[in-house]
Amino acid sequence: MQYNTISLPTVAEWLKGSVQSYKVHEFMPETDFLHDGKGIGTATTMTADGKRLQISGGMLMNWGILEITK
Repeated sequence: MQYNTISLPTVAEWLKGSVQSYKVHEFMPETDFLHDGKGIGTATTMTADGKRLQISGGMLMNWGILEITK
């Protein structure tokens, strides 16, 4: 599956003046993402508090689900 990652400041700039509101919901997968192929890929690791942290290309990411009210 392919996906794009976009920073919150970029989302804010794209949506400024175009939507009524937007909200980012925390995304906490209940399963591990494992990557054993070529390329940077994305994987998860369990933190001490039991949450999964996404690691992609050497960056730590807090993924979210974007909700837009038009």
